[in-house]
Amino acid sequence: MIQTAANETRLARVVDVFERYPDRNNLARVLGRLAPRVVIIDGEDLELAVRCAGAVRQQVPEAALIGVSTYDDTFDTLRQIIPVTVPYPPNIELLGEALSVAVHRGEARYVENLIAFLPAKGGVGASTIALNTAAAMASSGKKTVLMDADLRSGALSLMLNCLPCGSMQKALEGAADEETFNWKPYITHAHDVDFVLSARVPVVPPPTWAHYHVLIQSAVARYDTVLADLPELVNPGTVEIVKSARYVMVVATQEVLPLKMAERRMSELMEWGVPPDRIKLLVNRWHKKEIGKEEIEKFVRRPVYATFANDFQTVRRAMMDGAPVAASTGLGHDYQAFVQALNGVKVSSGWLSKLRG
Repeated sequence: MIQTAANETRLARVVDVFERYPDRNNLARVLGRLAPRVVIIDGEDLELAVRCAGAVRQQVPEAALIGVSTYDDTFDTLRQIIPVTVPYPPNIELLGEALSVAVHRGEARYVENLIAFLPAKGGVGASTIALNTAAAMASSGKKTVLMDADLRSGALSLMLNCLPCGSMQKALEGAADEETFNWKPYITHAHDVDFVLSARVPVVPPPTWAHYHVLIQSAVARYDTVLADLPELVNPGTVEIVKSARYVMVVATQEVLPLKMAERRMSELMEWGVPPDRIKLLVNRWHKKEIGKEEIEKFVRRPVYATFANDFQTVRRAMMDGAPVAASTGLGHDYQAFVQALNGVKVSSGWLSKLRG
C-alpha cells in the first residue's frame, strides 16, 4: 500500500521494497548500490525503524526520510526520530506533501547559481533580458544554460530563429527517471549558450515540482549559471524554480499598468514562499523622460535592481539576426553591467565608464 501510494503521487518512483527490515550490512550494501533520494520507513517495529533511520542518515545523509506509522503510541515517538511521518494507510495527498517537506528539509534554501526571470505581464521583454543575460554570462567565461519554462508560449526559439533540438517538454518527461536523465538530447547550442527551448505545447498531465527539481539539480551540477525564463503565473510545478532561485527577477516597464502588475507578482511570489530579499525588480525599455527610479520605487515599494535602455532598433536588429544584442551597443553595455553585478563585480557608474559603453 505504501509503495502504491508513493508511485501514485507522481513525485517518486519506488525502485526497491523490503518486506522486512534489512540487517545493517545488507542495508549498507543496498544504500551504496541505489544511492536513494528518498527512503520511506515503515514504523511497525519502532525499535528496528529507529535503527534503520539512523543507519540511513549515517550512510546517505542527503536522502530524504519519511516515516509511516499507524495512529497509536508509536506515531509521536517515530515522529521525534523522523519529523516527516505520515499516518498509515498513507493518503496520496498527505504523502505528496510529506515528500516535498522531506526533500526540501523545510528550509528556505536557494541554489546559488540559479536565476529566474518572470514578467509582470506579457510583452515587457523578460525573454529578451533572459536571452541577453545568458549571452553576457557566457561571454564572461561562465558555462551557461537557459531553460524556457514557458511551456505554452515560450518565444526563445523564435528569437534565435532556430528549430529546437529536443525541448523543455521532453526534458521534463525525461526528468521522471532521474537515474537515466541525460541533458544532451534536449540542448540547442547557440552563441556559446546551451538552451533548453520550449516546443510551445502543453504537457498532460502537467509536470510536478519533482520534475523541475530533478532538472534544476542536474543543471546546477553541470553549469556555472542556470537561468530560467518563466511565464507570468507561477504554478505548482514552476514553484520549484522560484523557491530554489538565488534571485527571481520580476520584469516590468515604466508604464503604470506593468508596474502595478509587478507589485502583484511580487506579492504572489511571497505567497508561494519566496523570501522578499530574493525578489528583484528589473525595469526594461528605460527612458529618462518617463517615470523616474525614485517614483517607481515609491510606487511598488521595492528598489529597482537594474534598468535596460529603450533601444528598439538594436533589439529589432538582433531579432532579425537571431542573435543577442551586440555588446558594443549601449543596451549591450547594460546587459554586461547587469551580469557583472550578478557575478559580484563592482560596476563603475562614472562618465568614463558610460563613454566606453
